[in-house]
Amino acid sequence: MGSGKAGKSEKRMAFISGFLIGGALSAFTFYLTAVPSGKRALQLVKEESISFGNKGVELFQTAKQKSVGLAQSQLAVKNVSPEEQKPMIPIPRDY
Repeated sequence: MGSGKAGKSEKRMAFISGFLIGGALSAFTFYLTAVPSGKRALQLVKEESISFGNKGVELFQTAKQKSVGLAQSQLAVKNVSPEEQKPMIPIPRDY
């Protein structure tokens, strides 16, 4: 019966040592793959914000050009004769 207690304590020690070694390896791996330093992270954020700002300006210019083009096409439609502006499907007048 004495060997039963010795077996349990050996298993317990193996578990604890495995747990500690695993934790140490995990911490070391995390340290190697961790986020860059604060200054580098701020620099990356600044570069990305400038990039997004430029993309926003491009999108704004594109939207502005499309809206101007749409407005001009609507003005061109208004200058068409009334017969050409008839709807494709007749709408009853009493509606």
